[in-house]
Amino acid sequence: MKMGKRISILAMFMFIFTMSLSMVFAAPAQNTTRVLCFGDSNTYGWIPVETSIPTTRYAQDVRWTGVMQNTLGSKYKIIEEGLNGRTAGMDEFENGLDKSISKKLNLNGSEHLLPILKSQMPIDVVIIMLGTNDTKYYFEQTPEQIAQSVKNLVTMVQKSSMNKNEEWLSYKAPKVLLVSPVPVHKGVAAGLNELFAGADKVSKELAPLYAKVAQETGVEFFDAGSVISVADGLDGIHLSPESHNKLGKALAQKIKEMTKN
Repeated sequence: MKMGKRISILAMFMFIFTMSLSMVFAAPAQNTTRVLCFGDSNTYGWIPVETSIPTTRYAQDVRWTGVMQNTLGSKYKIIEEGLNGRTAGMDEFENGLDKSISKKLNLNGSEHLLPILKSQMPIDVVIIMLGTNDTKYYFEQTPEQIAQSVKNLVTMVQKSSMNKNEEWLSYKAPKVLLVSPVPVHKGVAAGLNELFAGADKVSKELAPLYAKVAQETGVEFFDAGSVISVADGLDGIHLSPESHNKLGKALAQKIKEMTKN
């Protein structure tokens, strides 16, 4: 064997040996609590405007998810999954896309949740804050029906554990924090006022029903209306920066309580 080839082989073995030692003696990775935020436009960070649309998105540090991240610090990883128009259980294809592809996106949250859970595992806590879009007049949903849709989502999370004998991975199901959304009211945006006609009454009845769902399923509950009485954006549906800040800090405290052990 030529000397140059011997040197190359020896160098390769030395590299492998060095890398193996570094892996053995490396400091263990910091445990990070992963929190998935599954919601609609108020999780996405929709900026309310007088004309309803078009609009843009609040900056990351303004959105309640970003406020929660900054409050909790680096030991937590907040995963944002807010989708404009997402419902808790109703099929909805009015999604703002080109009509030629709009039917490819169903805004029904029950269609999205399981793929998101599987793609983001491991997850420690899932925050579910949905139901506002289900109050649109054309869905004709009662508060009880919306609560049932939310209950189905909670159950889906609870059954999402990955059994190593059946799945590629082995992760237990995350904890759930069910959040009843902030009640809506009549704003100045005519388009949204039409879509959400009567929604103020329905949305105000959701909190006690969500609390009952949480009790029945054994998950944690938080009433966003306890810190923000009504949606205070111009359109009466979405939140102001001040309300995002209040909600983010309140939910951060709740997450700390849920993950302190």
